[in-house]
Amino acid sequence: MVEVLKCDDIKFSTVDLVCFTWLEKKEDEEKDDDSANSDGEQVNLEDSLPLVKAVEYNTRYTTLPTIWIGVVENTLTGATAHDLSAEILKITRKYEIINVEVGFRESEAQLSLARSTTTTMAKT
Repeated sequence: MVEVLKCDDIKFSTVDLVCFTWLEKKEDEEKDDDSANSDGEQVNLEDSLPLVKAVEYNTRYTTLPTIWIGVVENTLTGATAHDLSAEILKITRKYEIINVEVGFRESEAQLSLARSTTTTMAKT
């Protein structure tokens, strides 16, 4: 996939595989805001509640896996994105990966170099 992006001189910053998920909200549900008490003071509930498994009462939706490509701002047109998506999906089908989507977003990744520590052990 990276080769396809390089061939078209696309200025991409990242290529990620993601799934998105959300809970369906019923129309009569109010937004829960547990971060403040009745006096409006902020409360950190994580400190006071025991660890429990979440219970979901609504339907959870999850998208198909998405190849999410970050491109540098103002460097990709809709027509080019459409053509690239078709090329990428050809590659996935070649490997029998069929239930996948392709999406683009504007982003610029910054390289963060972590300081590594090397320990040398003396031979005895």
